[in-house]
Amino acid sequence: MWLTSLSGSDYIVFDLGANYDVTNLHVWNYFETGAALRGINSVSISYDTTVAGNEFTSAGSYEFASEIEGSGSDVAISTMTNARLVRFDVNSTHGSVYYVGLSEVQFTSAVPEASTWGVIAGLVSPGVVAWRKRFSKRN
Repeated sequence: MWLTSLSGSDYIVFDLGANYDVTNLHVWNYFETGAALRGINSVSISYDTTVAGNEFTSAGSYEFASEIEGSGSDVAISTMTNARLVRFDVNSTHGSVYYVGLSEVQFTSAVPEASTWGVIAGLVSPGVVAWRKRFSKRN
Protein backbone atom coordinates (compact mmCIF):
# COMPACT_ATOMS: atom_id res chain seq x y z
CA MET A 1 0.00 0.00 0.00
CA TRP A 2 1.23 3.49 -0.87
CA LEU A 3 0.01 6.76 0.65
CA THR A 4 1.64 10.18 0.45
CA SER A 5 0.81 13.83 1.01
CA LEU A 6 -0.08 15.70 -2.17
CA SER A 7 2.72 18.01 -3.26
CA GLY A 8 1.79 18.92 -6.83
CA SER A 9 4.26 16.57 -8.52
CA ASP A 10 3.24 13.22 -7.09
CA TYR A 11 4.36 9.99 -8.69
CA ILE A 12 5.28 6.41 -7.91
CA VAL A 13 7.76 4.21 -9.83
CA PHE A 14 7.49 0.42 -9.96
CA ASP A 15 10.58 -1.70 -10.75
CA LEU A 16 9.38 -4.90 -12.44
CA GLY A 17 12.69 -6.65 -11.68
CA ALA A 18 13.28 -7.52 -15.35
CA ASN A 19 12.09 -6.30 -18.75
CA TYR A 20 8.55 -7.25 -19.82
CA ASP A 21 6.01 -6.39 -22.51
CA VAL A 22 3.27 -5.08 -20.22
CA THR A 23 -0.18 -5.38 -21.81
CA ASN A 24 -2.53 -4.87 -18.87
CA LEU A 25 -2.69 -3.41 -15.38
CA HIS A 26 -5.16 -4.13 -12.63
CA VAL A 27 -5.23 -1.36 -10.05
CA TRP A 28 -6.87 -1.44 -6.63
CA ASN A 29 -7.10 2.14 -5.46
CA TYR A 30 -6.41 3.30 -1.92
CA PHE A 31 -9.31 2.63 0.42
CA GLU A 32 -9.65 3.35 4.09
CA THR A 33 -12.95 3.78 5.89
CA GLY A 34 -13.68 7.50 5.93
CA ALA A 35 -10.83 8.21 3.48
CA ALA A 36 -12.03 6.58 0.25
CA LEU A 37 -11.38 9.70 -1.83
CA ARG A 38 -7.57 9.39 -1.54
CA GLY A 39 -7.28 7.03 -4.51
CA ILE A 40 -5.93 8.10 -7.92
CA ASN A 41 -8.57 9.28 -10.37
CA SER A 42 -6.48 10.42 -13.35
CA VAL A 43 -2.92 9.28 -14.02
CA SER A 44 -0.28 9.57 -16.74
CA ILE A 45 1.64 6.31 -17.18
CA SER A 46 5.13 6.08 -18.63
CA TYR A 47 7.86 3.44 -18.72
CA ASP A 48 11.62 3.08 -19.08
CA THR A 49 13.47 0.09 -20.49
CA THR A 50 16.45 0.59 -18.18
CA VAL A 51 16.84 0.52 -14.41
CA ALA A 52 18.37 4.03 -14.53
CA GLY A 53 14.98 5.69 -15.09
CA ASN A 54 16.37 8.53 -17.18
CA GLU A 55 14.24 8.15 -20.33
CA PHE A 56 10.57 7.50 -19.58
CA THR A 57 8.28 7.03 -22.59
CA SER A 58 4.60 7.95 -22.33
CA ALA A 59 2.06 5.11 -22.40
CA GLY A 60 -0.89 7.51 -22.15
CA SER A 61 -3.32 8.92 -19.60
CA TYR A 62 -5.88 6.77 -17.81
CA GLU A 63 -8.56 6.92 -15.14
CA PHE A 64 -8.91 4.50 -12.24
CA ALA A 65 -12.19 3.65 -10.52
CA SER A 66 -12.71 4.68 -6.92
CA GLU A 67 -12.11 1.70 -4.66
CA ILE A 68 -15.57 2.04 -3.13
CA GLU A 69 -16.63 -0.54 -5.73
CA GLY A 70 -13.95 -2.97 -4.47
CA SER A 71 -13.11 -4.58 -7.80
CA GLY A 72 -10.36 -2.26 -8.97
CA SER A 73 -9.71 -1.08 -12.52
CA ASP A 74 -8.47 -3.00 -15.55
CA VAL A 75 -6.27 -0.90 -17.82
CA ALA A 76 -5.30 -2.29 -21.23
CA ILE A 77 -1.94 -0.94 -22.38
CA SER A 78 -0.40 -1.92 -25.70
CA THR A 79 2.59 0.42 -25.81
CA MET A 80 4.83 -0.76 -22.94
CA THR A 81 7.36 -2.90 -24.79
CA ASN A 82 10.39 -4.19 -22.88
CA ALA A 83 9.44 -2.14 -19.79
CA ARG A 84 11.61 -2.31 -16.68
CA LEU A 85 10.30 0.71 -14.73
CA VAL A 86 6.68 1.90 -14.78
CA ARG A 87 5.84 5.39 -13.52
CA PHE A 88 2.43 6.72 -12.47
CA ASP A 89 2.21 10.53 -12.43
CA VAL A 90 -0.87 11.54 -10.46
CA ASN A 91 -3.07 14.08 -12.26
CA SER A 92 -5.99 14.00 -9.80
CA THR A 93 -7.49 12.10 -6.89
CA HIS A 94 -11.09 11.09 -6.34
CA GLY A 95 -11.52 14.17 -4.14
CA SER A 96 -8.83 14.45 -1.47
CA VAL A 97 -6.69 17.59 -1.60
CA TYR A 98 -4.28 16.32 1.07
CA TYR A 99 -3.36 12.69 0.26
CA VAL A 100 -3.12 10.23 -2.61
CA GLY A 101 -2.60 6.49 -2.48
CA LEU A 102 -2.87 3.04 -4.05
CA SER A 103 -3.55 -0.34 -2.47
CA GLU A 104 -2.19 -2.72 -5.11
CA VAL A 105 -1.11 -2.85 -8.76
CA GLN A 106 -0.87 -6.03 -10.82
CA PHE A 107 1.13 -5.96 -14.06
CA THR A 108 0.31 -8.52 -16.75
CA SER A 109 2.43 -9.57 -19.68
CA ALA A 110 1.12 -11.08 -22.92
CA VAL A 111 0.60 -14.83 -22.97
CA PRO A 112 2.57 -16.52 -25.77
CA GLU A 113 0.54 -17.44 -28.86
CA ALA A 114 -0.19 -21.09 -29.66
CA SER A 115 2.53 -21.10 -32.35
CA THR A 116 5.08 -19.95 -29.75
CA TRP A 117 4.09 -22.85 -27.47
CA GLY A 118 4.62 -25.18 -30.45
CA VAL A 119 8.17 -23.88 -30.90
CA ILE A 120 8.85 -24.24 -27.16
CA ALA A 121 7.52 -27.82 -27.19
CA GLY A 122 9.66 -28.60 -30.25
CA LEU A 123 12.78 -27.38 -28.46
CA VAL A 124 12.02 -29.19 -25.20
CA SER A 125 10.94 -32.55 -26.69
CA PRO A 126 14.42 -33.79 -27.74
CA GLY A 127 15.71 -33.12 -24.21
CA VAL A 128 12.84 -35.05 -22.64
CA VAL A 129 13.38 -37.99 -25.03
CA ALA A 130 17.11 -38.05 -24.24
CA TRP A 131 16.43 -37.90 -20.50
CA ARG A 132 13.90 -40.75 -20.72
CA LYS A 133 16.36 -42.93 -22.69
CA ARG A 134 19.12 -42.28 -20.16
CA PHE A 135 16.76 -42.94 -17.23
CA SER A 136 15.43 -46.21 -18.74
CA LYS A 137 19.01 -47.53 -19.29
CA ARG A 138 19.74 -47.16 -15.55
CA ASN A 139 16.80 -49.35 -14.51
